[in-house]
Amino acid sequence: MAQVLAQSTGRPLRRADPELVARVCEQTLGERLQSELFFEALRRQL
Repeated sequence: MAQVLAQSTGRPLRRADPELVARVCEQTLGERLQSELFFEALRRQL
């Protein structure tokens, strides 16, 4: 969705800074782990 929105401007796209990409990836994986742990806890209560 973000890429489509960016491309709709008609301007050339720029690559994201590799450090930023790594940081966002790390955050996303951390959020995924948090979600998995939350749902595992819910399953134990059922």
